[in-house]
Amino acid sequence: MSDRVVVIDRGRVLASDTPEKLISRLPDRTVVARTVLDDDVLTALPGVASLDREGELVRIATRSPEALLRRLLAEDPELSDLRVEGAGLEEAVVTPTSRPQRARQEVVR
Repeated sequence: MSDRVVVIDRGRVLASDTPEKLISRLPDRTVVARTVLDDDVLTALPGVASLDREGELVRIATRSPEALLRRLLAEDPELSDLRVEGAGLEEAVVTPTSRPQRARQEVVR
């Protein structure tokens, strides 16, 4: 692993730091699940930092996965394909260069 990572997009430096510090800038976890809940309901749940949807599959970035999971399970008894992923170096490099796609929403709190 390198001591320092520089993220460049279209000739512009977006981030430059150690891998650990780049990873620490991201939400701690991503909750992935299939749900019929609409985006307005999901973004109102506790701890939602951002939401990305593809059909019924949602990816929700959060620093509070436990609180989010409790509410998700309570709000949608049909919730399926549930998993929780941790942030890694790949996400730390790809996230700053991502362009908005489909139904992505950034939640400002």
